Amino acid sequence: MGDAFASKVVRKARLSGKHEYFIPNVEKLFVGDVILTRNKKNGVAASNIVEDYQKEIRKFASEHAYWCHAMVYVGHLHVVESVKKRFFDGLKFRNGSKISDLVDFTESHELLICRSKQLKSKFWDLRHKIGRYALADATILKRKYGTTRVLNELFAKNYRKEKLTEEVICSEYALEILARGGECMVEEYEKIGTEPDYCFFPADFSASEEFEKIPLPKMKLVGF
Repeated sequence: MGDAFASKVVRKARLSGKHEYFIPNVEKLFVGDVILTRNKKNGVAASNIVEDYQKEIRKFASEHAYWCHAMVYVGHLHVVESVKKRFFDGLKFRNGSKISDLVDFTESHELLICRSKQLKSKFWDLRHKIGRYALADATILKRKYGTTRVLNELFAKNYRKEKLTEEVICSEYALEILARGGECMVEEYEKIGTEPDYCFFPADFSASEEFEKIPLPKMKLVGF
C-alpha cells in the first residue's frame, strides 16, 4: 500500500477504538473485480427484499439470490457503486453513483469477489480502462439511483434505454462499467432497455459461469 493510503487505513483503525481491526486483503483484489455484498445484523446475514425478489420472482437459487448488492473495485480499497440511500457529495445531498471505502464494509457485510474470466490478471490495460471509466462516471456524471428502473421491474413495465444515462441500479451499473470500460459482458449489457422484462441482478453475477467466485479474505492490522 502507498504511504498516504496506508496512513488513512491506520487512522481509521485507531479511531475505531478496537484492539483488533480487520480490512479486506488488498493483495487479493484486482481493479475491475465485481464485489457482491450481503448486509449483516448482529453478525448474522440480515433478511433482504432483494433476496426475496431474486429467489421468488426471478427464480434464482438461494446461493445466488443471497447476494443483494454489487459494486466494482477501482483500487486502493475503494469501490464504485450506485446506492439508494442519500449521501452528501460535497455539494448536495443525493443518491446514486459514488466512490466508497471498501474498508467500511468489512465488519458489516459479507463480501464475495466475482472475477471475470475474460479479464485475466495480466490484462492490466483493460482493468485500468474499467477503473478510469468507473471513476470518471461516478465523479463527473453523478447519476441518480434507478428508482424508476426498480419500479418498472416490479410492475413489469418497459424501460427506455436512454433512461440508463440518467439513473442506474447497482448491478446494472457494475455491468455497464465492465462492458463499456473493459469490453466484457457486452451482450448482457446490450439487452438492458432493449429486451422486454430483462434486468440484471446481483444474483446474475453470482450465477454466471463468466466469473470466478472468491470469498473476499480479510487481513488483521496489528500494532496500530
